[in-house]
Amino acid sequence: MSKRKHKSSSKKLDRAFIRVYRENALREQDFKCVYCYERLNYRTVTADHIKAKSKGGNNGEDNIDAVCSPCNKAKGSMTKSQYGVMISVQPRCLPIEYTLAWIRRRLNLQILRAERNILASVGRYDKRKKHLTKSK
Repeated sequence: MSKRKHKSSSKKLDRAFIRVYRENALREQDFKCVYCYERLNYRTVTADHIKAKSKGGNNGEDNIDAVCSPCNKAKGSMTKSQYGVMISVQPRCLPIEYTLAWIRRRLNLQILRAERNILASVGRYDKRKKHLTKSK
């Protein structure tokens, strides 16, 4: 019985660490999905294993990305680069999940570019540093 209790407390601890790693990744990624750039928050973010656990990946901080739920489900056990290729080129004859991810990615990239151009035109975006500058 003590082994069961130890396993359940160990799983709870793993989940707690994954939650912390996921939230750290979310902040590092500027609250955007690493694949489709969808805006995320602490409630909508999911933890994606860069190297799938089924392929020998672990729960370490260096193996966790913040991802939207649709991208996480569509990626499955693919590597980060495999999934990135799948959604960076217009998918043909693939499941609808890849097409939707490709559409989200294109729309969000266009929105990000428009935001940057607007901010740069009013002097609020530093292109060299790629961030918003403080207003004077």
